Amino acid sequence: MATNKNYKYSVLTYNIGGYEKIHPILKKSENAEYIYVTDDETITSDDWKVIYIPKQIDGFQGCFNIRYNPFDYVTSDIVVKIDGSMTISGDLDRIVDGFIAGGYDCCVEAHPSRQNLYDEYVAWINQRGYSVQQAEKVCNFIQYCEGYDVKNHKGLYQYNFMIQRHNKMNLDWNRMTYALLKYLAPTDDGIDRLDQTIGSFVLNKYFNKSNVLVVDESICNGSFLTWYAHNSDRPLNVASTQTTPYLFNKEVLLWNPQEKIEL
Repeated sequence: MATNKNYKYSVLTYNIGGYEKIHPILKKSENAEYIYVTDDETITSDDWKVIYIPKQIDGFQGCFNIRYNPFDYVTSDIVVKIDGSMTISGDLDRIVDGFIAGGYDCCVEAHPSRQNLYDEYVAWINQRGYSVQQAEKVCNFIQYCEGYDVKNHKGLYQYNFMIQRHNKMNLDWNRMTYALLKYLAPTDDGIDRLDQTIGSFVLNKYFNKSNVLVVDESICNGSFLTWYAHNSDRPLNVASTQTTPYLFNKEVLLWNPQEKIEL
């Protein structure tokens, strides 16, 4: 993609298969571009630059193809990836400035209530109808083929918000995660819909020397981002962190973006 402006960062979101409702940006920055990728050509926006892609047969594959190839759609070297159920409601410059000042590779959001992969699979089975057989398949591969303790290795990150820098670490992390989502899919031509467990595993095992900034779900409480129920204008009640956050199997202090940033 070509541009006439050198943006400090990009915000990327997507809506495939009409799964979400487009939301206006409540606070924009001249330092950012705002990219909205969709396969619905009826969607227009005065806030987002809308990029249309061909209709997708599988919504999850369409979403993940964008999520794990973000730099195919943006023009800057730093991308803030948010779910289509979210919008910008505060000063993202503050977060990105802190990210840049710290020289971080990526920024991840610690899960507010779970610390390991096993507990996340149990929650998805009980709450979202995720297949027991699929959970066993993925956990067995990670546990026995990769030597990763799915119950006791701590570090679980949500994927509704993330910042990535355009560097080898992030390109490799994205490629490896997407490849495993395809390899461990329940069908030959499908993809595993639960990506944050596999993505957390890949980051913890193969990129644990990376410089990672960790925030919690309160970043979505309206101060910076607003998170809506799927395909609605109803803001969600964002959970406070209920469990000790971990990064690479070690306790980690969460960064508070409201703190003063030394540039």
